[in-house]
Amino acid sequence: MKIEKIRLRHVFGTIETDGRFWEERLVQPLDVYPEFRDTAKRVEWNDQTATSEIAHDAYFVQIETDEGVVGIGGPMDKAIAFIIEDQLASFLIGRDPLATEFIWDVLHRSAVHGRQGNTMIAISAIDNALWD
Repeated sequence: MKIEKIRLRHVFGTIETDGRFWEERLVQPLDVYPEFRDTAKRVEWNDQTATSEIAHDAYFVQIETDEGVVGIGGPMDKAIAFIIEDQLASFLIGRDPLATEFIWDVLHRSAVHGRQGNTMIAISAIDNALWD
């Protein structure tokens, strides 16, 4: 079995909710400073404006094999999807999708200037799709 195709799926829309979807805001490392704890000063990842629905806008990576097996990883934002498409996808084509440690190592070593943050989130999404 070999990886044949990498697709990025863009999923967006609204979901009906009973009240607030997120009960609490995300706690962040910056919260150690009292002046940054105020939610009015920060933009949350997914800010809900109405209490009856919430908007979602996310990407998913879909890895397809020559035997028809498909794995999906995500959700992620557009910046992460771009890293997968532009920098990482070419390392996957023709590889054995069950060689997860090898693929992770290749992707990590290919990211000379990005071994944290968005690049690692992109590698993680690929890894999740391989395990799916």
